[in-house]
Amino acid sequence: MFKTPAIVAVTAVAAIVAFSAASPATTSPRPVSGCVNQTLSDGIWGLKVTNVVFGTDPSVAVAAYGVTFTLSNLSKQTQVPDSLGIGLPQVVLKDGTILEIATDSQIAYQDAITYTNFKPGMHVSGTYWFRASDQTNRAASFVLPVSATNTVYHTSLGYKLTNPAFSVDLTCNESSSPSPSS
Repeated sequence: MFKTPAIVAVTAVAAIVAFSAASPATTSPRPVSGCVNQTLSDGIWGLKVTNVVFGTDPSVAVAAYGVTFTLSNLSKQTQVPDSLGIGLPQVVLKDGTILEIATDSQIAYQDAITYTNFKPGMHVSGTYWFRASDQTNRAASFVLPVSATNTVYHTSLGYKLTNPAFSVDLTCNESSSPSPSS
């Protein structure tokens, strides 16, 4: 027996509605998001990406995206990023490819940020490099992962947000000038 297209369509829609009603939403809370030159805050940390360029990683003369940003302690206590769930930054390209921080930049990042005692109001700025084969696949976003819980003991790290991570859209710019990556 053949069904008419209308019956097939109604049956498909009914199945989708039934599945949606029976399945709880599984979307994760969005990270703190914004644009280049916009100061973002998760309640403890402030992040501001000020520049992104496609150039040459100075440590090895390889094509890379350089991202300049400032991390600030907005709390009233001395904080250590590593102790509060801050991970290694990443650059996500337009096609979804994730670029990890280059080794020399990772060492510099860890020295300057990861294990540093940030006194209240302290800011640390730097340019960190993410190696890319070419510029045709543009940098779309900068991600700074921040875990809200201790991954070993599964205890809260004191963030008021469910997802205190940062995501900066590198294609928009809060200043009046065009975005560096567009």
